[in-house]
Amino acid sequence: MEQKVFFKSKDGLKLCGVWHTSGKPTAKVIVLVHGMTVNKDEGGIFVELAELLKKNNYAVFRFDFRTHGESEGDSSNFTIAQELRDVESAIEFVGKKYQLIGLLGASFGGGVSVLYSAKNQDKIKALCLWNPCLNYEHIFLKPYLPWLKDSIGKIEEDFRVKG
Repeated sequence: MEQKVFFKSKDGLKLCGVWHTSGKPTAKVIVLVHGMTVNKDEGGIFVELAELLKKNNYAVFRFDFRTHGESEGDSSNFTIAQELRDVESAIEFVGKKYQLIGLLGASFGGGVSVLYSAKNQDKIKALCLWNPCLNYEHIFLKPYLPWLKDSIGKIEEDFRVKG
């Protein structure tokens, strides 16, 4: 079963999520945390993963960060701190139904998942990272990968203009 739901962020924004459940009793849920330029589908791979995990008796919750997909928010105010609030809101939302919570973060969502888990070890029973963005300096401030070096001018301009 797949069910779209809406829940509130810590600062009152409406966030969109999708439940994947088998209908069988379980205490286990996996929260899927997407990257920066995608949404709760993570290019389709999160939908496939959710269905696979569901067949193995996990409930799965994938959600859109603020300013992404079907969630509210202004992209000019998007920060790591706000992403952390969104993860916290998602964890609290799923924690109303499930006791054993795992977190899977992809790309930029991986770094946020690590930051959240480090401060909330009592709430997270498992952490999985897919190609995580863990070194923000190498990604945004002093990029060393060729495709990032080519974009540094645009990134610096965005930082100056948008903060």
